[in-house]
Amino acid sequence: MKIAINGTFLMKKITGVQRYAYEMIKGFRKIEGLEIIIFAPKECLLSEISGFKIIKDKNKFSYLNQWWLWEQCNLPKLCKEHKDYLLWSPANTGPLLVENQVVTLHDAAVFEGPEWFSKTSGTYYRWLLPKLTRRVKHIFTVSNFSKNEIIKYGLGKPSNISVVYPGVSDIFLNHNTNKITEGYQDTKYIMNLGSRDPRKNVKNLICAWEAIDDQKKGNTKLYIVGGNNKGFSKENIHLKDRDIKMLDYIENDNEIINLYRCAKLFVFPSKYEGFGSPPLEAMACGTPVLAANSGSLPEVCKDAALYCQADDTSDIAEKLVKMLSDETLLEKMKNIGLEHVKQYSYDKSALRMREILRYIE
Repeated sequence: MKIAINGTFLMKKITGVQRYAYEMIKGFRKIEGLEIIIFAPKECLLSEISGFKIIKDKNKFSYLNQWWLWEQCNLPKLCKEHKDYLLWSPANTGPLLVENQVVTLHDAAVFEGPEWFSKTSGTYYRWLLPKLTRRVKHIFTVSNFSKNEIIKYGLGKPSNISVVYPGVSDIFLNHNTNKITEGYQDTKYIMNLGSRDPRKNVKNLICAWEAIDDQKKGNTKLYIVGGNNKGFSKENIHLKDRDIKMLDYIENDNEIINLYRCAKLFVFPSKYEGFGSPPLEAMACGTPVLAANSGSLPEVCKDAALYCQADDTSDIAEKLVKMLSDETLLEKMKNIGLEHVKQYSYDKSALRMREILRYIE
């Protein structure tokens, strides 16, 4: 089977969607009978991923950082030059002019919460996705929750949508090989990680944390990790508590792993997730998880996390106090989490996708 991969994601910072694409490509390397190439703009700095060649556009792209435009205008030309390859677009979008294509749609957030996105980005996605999903051969998604959302918003029929759960990257599963960064292990903190947008519900987390008595916090700090993304609307956050530390986007995986490893608790009160990798990454690093009882999170985390109501700051605060005050509970959730993440493997995900593609080809 010949598969060409839409490499537009290579031009963006690594967040959950981009990591998914990288890890799936690594998983494909272990499957026999696949001939894979990756299409990317000329400006891409990489020449290969996991041994798969990156075929770059011959022409410079004049509108830097407008990679959606390259995807729609330039990528179809590369596909036309390689007609015998099925295009896989792994990161929520794809070129409308390419029908020999499958796409991974991670969620329907742009329809569920238009206010979570910037005006420009939201308008584009709401225009593109209904057209794209009608033209492609098949839609992959990352949870049963997302499949139901895609159906709810008329983006696909049940028979044309397949759920393939992502895995957990080996860098998190093999975290013990990483040296702990000096300073983290000397600070008592809980941690949140994600893009700085309203859907991630950081404002409610901060409100809940500030409502907890200092005595109950026990000198514990709250670290909020993640930067702004121009595709999302910005959330105005005003800090009152000096025990809250805002950290920008962290590119170094080892530093993220060390933050996970040294955290007393990982908190993820997101209002809406198609999958939600950070809780699983935290579990893989041996950190207990408190997650919102919303979106795909109960489906993905199951009984390996304690849950709170995303829109109820009192409930978030109550669950934070419950976990911070109970070392036995923390240890129990840590052990359940370490066992739970074993079922999430990108090798299995890649193999499952390959089996489905065999019937689509």
